[in-house]
Formats: sequence, structure tokens, C-alpha cells
Amino acid sequence: VYASRCAACHEQQRPDIPSRAQLAARSAAVIFDKLAWGSMQGQATGLADGELQALARWLTAPPRDHAASDH
Repeated sequence: VYASRCAACHEQQRPDIPSRAQLAARSAAVIFDKLAWGSMQGQATGLADGELQALARWLTAPPRDHAASDH
């Protein structure tokens, strides 16, 4: 979902659009609110609340330690 609906803007370095790292620093609740009722409603059109919540949790999840998960 991120790749098809969000990355085109949030992967650019523009001062008026928060980067992926800036999104990760926000709470999942704030991101959900922006998707469901705020400025990102257009990009979220057609997604169920559960999908929006999953996207918000994914964006704010700490990076995984791939080396640790390989053991």
C-alpha cells in the first residue's frame, strides 16, 4: 500500500512533505487520523479502517534487526 499510494511523495526530499523517517517518528494514531479524516484522505480512498491502521502501524514500527532474526 505504501509503495503504490504514499512513496511517490514521501520518498522525495521536499520541505513541504514529511519524509518516511519523519512519518516513522509520529504515532500510529496521528498517521491513522491523517489517513482517515485529514489531509491524506484522498490517498486512503477505498482502504478499510483495518488497512489504514495496519499501514500506520507499519510506518511507525521500529526497524527490524534482520541479523537477529536470522538466528
